[in-house]
Amino acid sequence: SQYGGSVSVTVAFSVVRETDPPILGLSSNSLRFDALTGSTLTISPVTGSLAVGTHTATVPVTSQFGGNGSVSVTVEVGTPILTASNLGLSFIGLENGAVPSVEPVTFSNTGAGDLSNLGALTVGTISFGGASGWLVAPASGAAVIGGNLDFSVNQSGLVAGDYTATVPVSSQYGGSVSVTVAFSVVRETDPPILGLSSNSLRFDALTGFQ
Repeated sequence: SQYGGSVSVTVAFSVVRETDPPILGLSSNSLRFDALTGSTLTISPVTGSLAVGTHTATVPVTSQFGGNGSVSVTVEVGTPILTASNLGLSFIGLENGAVPSVEPVTFSNTGAGDLSNLGALTVGTISFGGASGWLVAPASGAAVIGGNLDFSVNQSGLVAGDYTATVPVSSQYGGSVSVTVAFSVVRETDPPILGLSSNSLRFDALTGFQ
């Protein structure tokens, strides 16, 4: 060939008579097979006893005839972090009027892993500034299912004024947060009050992404 060297092919040709005994014929008396053999190396880090941080290792790999190589292994160990979409809720209700709408708060894991890695989420003991009983939900000891928790209030029996409550939410493995609830009960004759559904917002973003 022009670039791949040369080979020789041996040709054997037998001429026989019709009266000759049968002869075994082979289409080829020389065959060549090429094959690649490979091995699989499984690397499985054991992370249960590792401290939070970056851990590295180099795994050397040697062969009998094909030289040596190495595999670099990096393990990032982090902890889950409980985060609330809103840390401050604000309600306004008219004295003896309609009950304000429900406000949801979503809890997520902004650390290592996902929501399930936080473990169980539970509402702690709720503390009140002033009168209590107006925070209908959540209740102390309630479980947070699916990372969502609804907050609702009722001004029945309350006189006009401002009321507050602090709702702690703890996770099994990712720490705890507290949601502050402010509730203003007003009269029809009171001057207008600017009401914000939330006085705290949280946004998470990745550096370099829009």
